[in-house]
Amino acid sequence: MDVGGSLRAKKTTAESKVSVGGYIETDEGVHASYVEIGRRGRVKGLIKAEEVVVGRGAEVEDIDAKRIVLERDVRAGSLRGETIRLEPGCRVSGEVHYTRELDAARDVSFAKNPEKV
Repeated sequence: MDVGGSLRAKKTTAESKVSVGGYIETDEGVHASYVEIGRRGRVKGLIKAEEVVVGRGAEVEDIDAKRIVLERDVRAGSLRGETIRLEPGCRVSGEVHYTRELDAARDVSFAKNPEKV
């Protein structure tokens, strides 16, 4: 499913891929195997997937995924995953919990210290 404009829904579900180039707002989240947020895209609500890639300058709330990649200058809420990669300039305003690996650039801003669980 591709969202280029905006979408407001109670819940968004796709079996394989959700690609966001604009804005999605959900009450119960976005659920898919793979979620890709384009540059400057915005997602309000939980993102739950196997893999999530958030493009440069995008804004998201909470992410729960096995693999999470935040490209440069992304703003995010809480992150929960197995492996998490945060590129330079990212700001995380919530908690970060990971089970395997956290790879964060030096200038990433965390509201709370990341925790291996």
